[in-house]
Amino acid sequence: MHFGKYASSFYNFFPIVLDSDDPAKIYEILLFQNDIIGANSVLTKYGVRALNKIPDTCSKSGKIITYNNFIPAFDVKVSDRLLIQTIYEMYEIQFFPDLIKELITEAGGRGIFYEGKLTDFPDFSHLKGKEDYDTCEGIYNPLLRKFIANPINYAGFHEYAHLVNDLIGKMIYSQSISEMNAVKNEILKNEGYKNNEKIDEFTTFLIEVFFSRRTIKNMNKYVLESKFPKTNEILEDLVDKTYKTYY
Repeated sequence: MHFGKYASSFYNFFPIVLDSDDPAKIYEILLFQNDIIGANSVLTKYGVRALNKIPDTCSKSGKIITYNNFIPAFDVKVSDRLLIQTIYEMYEIQFFPDLIKELITEAGGRGIFYEGKLTDFPDFSHLKGKEDYDTCEGIYNPLLRKFIANPINYAGFHEYAHLVNDLIGKMIYSQSISEMNAVKNEILKNEGYKNNEKIDEFTTFLIEVFFSRRTIKNMNKYVLESKFPKTNEILEDLVDKTYKTYY
């Protein structure tokens, strides 16, 4: 199953539904399987919560930012029992602005939602037995511009933040956000990290917090703004410059 830039709207694939609706009326959510019987079976068994459309916002310079009209490029390789959870994971990624998602897709950025050990997937099998890759929930490969994630614990959202750090950072600043001195200095000051890999991972976490609607590991937008003001400003400028340059 594949999603990509030719989809006009997230909600064309995943219509907004209510808990009280008859699952038979909302089987279209899983029609991308080309398996109506299977889709009906999954929906009847699990049901679907309401998926609320994300309100538009404005950039610093007043550009309208939309979130609901573009689906990134994803391959879905999970069994029926995880399809609903995968939809939720994909919905969370909609909280990245549409233009950013579109630019990542056009630059070759891709994601895979996978059930099982991530290093069993061919593109990531070279990591088998190394560090904690066999047990982790998500991996980003910058050379492939691709991530793989289990559809659990918002792992896909975190890995998508790696794409923002890497691809959008280089488009706007000619370097990854995690390579910027202001970001590295704030992380060193507040977290003590000097290792580039740890700085990259923590920067991705801050990007995750910036774009998310959730509190993540006791960090939210307010904590980000007060504790990492330079990084927060860079991320605000990133969105603004992206819309000024490419919209």
